[in-house]
Amino acid sequence: MELDRTTRTFLVFFLCLALELSNLCESSMRIVPSQRRVSLSRCRGVRYSRLGCFTLDPPFNNTQWLPQSPSVVNTRFLLHTRHNPTTGHRLDADNSSSITSSHLTGDKDIKILIHGFLQYGSMEFLVNMTKALLHVADLNVVVVDWGDGAGFPYTRAVANARLVAAQTSRLLNSIFQLTGANSDRVHLIGHSLGAHVAGYVGASIPGISRITGLDPAQPNFSGFSQAVRLDPTDASFVDVIHTDAEPYGTVRGYGMIEPVGHVDFYPNGGRAQPGCQEETSVLGFMEDLVSNGITDAEFHVSCSHERSTELFTASIRQTTFGSCQFTSYPCSSAESFWQGECRHCGNRPCPVMGYHADLYFRSRGSYYLNTTGSQPFCTYHYVVTLRAASRTDNLAGTVMVQLTGSQGSVGWMEMTSGQQRISGDMSRLVVVHFDIGDVTRVDIRFLSADGQADQRLVDVQWIEVNNMMPNPTRYFRQPSMSVGWEPPLSVTSWTYTPPYS
Repeated sequence: MELDRTTRTFLVFFLCLALELSNLCESSMRIVPSQRRVSLSRCRGVRYSRLGCFTLDPPFNNTQWLPQSPSVVNTRFLLHTRHNPTTGHRLDADNSSSITSSHLTGDKDIKILIHGFLQYGSMEFLVNMTKALLHVADLNVVVVDWGDGAGFPYTRAVANARLVAAQTSRLLNSIFQLTGANSDRVHLIGHSLGAHVAGYVGASIPGISRITGLDPAQPNFSGFSQAVRLDPTDASFVDVIHTDAEPYGTVRGYGMIEPVGHVDFYPNGGRAQPGCQEETSVLGFMEDLVSNGITDAEFHVSCSHERSTELFTASIRQTTFGSCQFTSYPCSSAESFWQGECRHCGNRPCPVMGYHADLYFRSRGSYYLNTTGSQPFCTYHYVVTLRAASRTDNLAGTVMVQLTGSQGSVGWMEMTSGQQRISGDMSRLVVVHFDIGDVTRVDIRFLSADGQADQRLVDVQWIEVNNMMPNPTRYFRQPSMSVGWEPPLSVTSWTYTPPYS
């Protein structure tokens, strides 16, 4: 059976890593590009006609490679409009008729989609994103296909990103001259390495309206100068979705954890995403490869990293005032968010992650939310706060809560776990996968840490449920009461009156 290009690339890459021969593999696969060197007094690296000089001088010393020649990288720009939604029309900055004879018009917004490492222009996420964009608006959508330059080794693809950005900038300037469009109609959407390509384009063209970074690549960018990576100065509005920001390892942590935009969104803490079975080692990847095949193995390696593209695509079709939105909340950390400490956005609306984030262009900082692991990824956030009297301080165990609303109920969810002491105010974010309506009942369950029945009482002074929807509602409790401390599987329920506000 003949393997496709992506499969072959993955196999070579991970076989090299598994054999601890990545340096040997890289050196043996090094391809000397067909490039014209000029005198050191003019350019300390390589110069390509109409694209400029590329060097390894700081700050661009984040890779040991210089960009390959345009003929090797073979970048293609494919225009999709409502007149040609599925078959892209190739645009060429050196051929003005390719632009003037196309369906591209200067009175429509321009969306530039840029893929990352080991990807190419026909990737499923680019097809789906293009389709969704054209469904909601009459746009010029340009897919940047630089798959020939985005292959192994990664550090060479890092270098090629600069060349692709120069080519994209040149095409945009040609479009501006020929159609009357301008930079404030341009929105660049880049995934992984593509996010940094978008940043380079924004740095070279003043007035770019917006850049969306979808899990910007971490290796060779994190910790480097802003000039090397995506940053807030690259566009009037830079929004970023982080989904794979684990500490970098061979098989995980491909995305950046540090904020690099005006607004940085961290769904599910910005780390391992729901529904993604993450690999933890090269050996685990190889075992998965042998047991389940390249498709499953590749999915497990890239699942969280790719989730950013799925979330953004899902957000495109979300209506501005619909119930299914990626509403997010400002917070100092994921842990604080999960503890229910961050539930308000002050006197401004809470921003919505994804396509409609620019409606909240005044928002700044890091924002958190939770999602599900499958389409449409929406969740509904509640914060449950319980206050236990001081005489229960010596009790340890698990407090569980169940919510019932006018449109349904959800199963038991932990507020505390294990040996945690039952003391004072305890808050926890509760995530529901569907709209349960107005909360009409709250059930709580106490499970002792040792599984033994205890005759002592837990004094619960009050319990409060906060609906973290755009129009939040609080639900209160009956007067304080004592609840018996029960062994596992026993249930103590309280039923509350309808919301007081």
